[in-house]
Amino acid sequence: DVTDRKQVEIALQEHTAMLEEANQALTRLTHIKDEFVSNVSHELRTPLTNFKLYLDLLIRSPDPEKKLGYVGVLKREASRLEDLIENLLLLSRLDQQRVDFVFEAVDLNALIAEYGADRAALAHEHGIDVQVCPTEDVPQVRADAGLIGLVLSVLLTNAISYTPSGGKVTLCTNEDGQWAGFSVSDTGPGIAPEELT
Repeated sequence: DVTDRKQVEIALQEHTAMLEEANQALTRLTHIKDEFVSNVSHELRTPLTNFKLYLDLLIRSPDPEKKLGYVGVLKREASRLEDLIENLLLLSRLDQQRVDFVFEAVDLNALIAEYGADRAALAHEHGIDVQVCPTEDVPQVRADAGLIGLVLSVLLTNAISYTPSGGKVTLCTNEDGQWAGFSVSDTGPGIAPEELT
């Protein structure tokens, strides 16, 4: 019967289209997973690299005051490693909608100053200048300090990693009367238009 045959053909076309869509979705998920693993590996290496760098400075420095500063950096980087591991667990909790954000007052000027100082030696190893530009009277924001610190860490790490030697990375705070935030800019090649999705 012609009608039955057409219905079968339509059903097959619909089924093929569904399979193709599912295959494309699977390919996108695989790409996201690979990119996530790459980013996590990158983010785990950065505190470890900084940790080894400051540990070496601590061992070699005869200045007790500098040693104390290096110990402070080491403690913060160890804490950031712990936070990164926690954030891996956070992803699974996000899927299950079991995340409790911890909102507290965050001083953005202090945040960029801390990360800028802690990554200065690593940037120097790459021949990169890090400049911190706080904006006066930026109000404190209510945010999850751990997560907002992770965002700054990712942006700063990428800026240092992709800026050629001799370049500059700048951390700034800003506010417009309604919103307060921070920005990370660099003199690197930037992101290709096709990657801005």
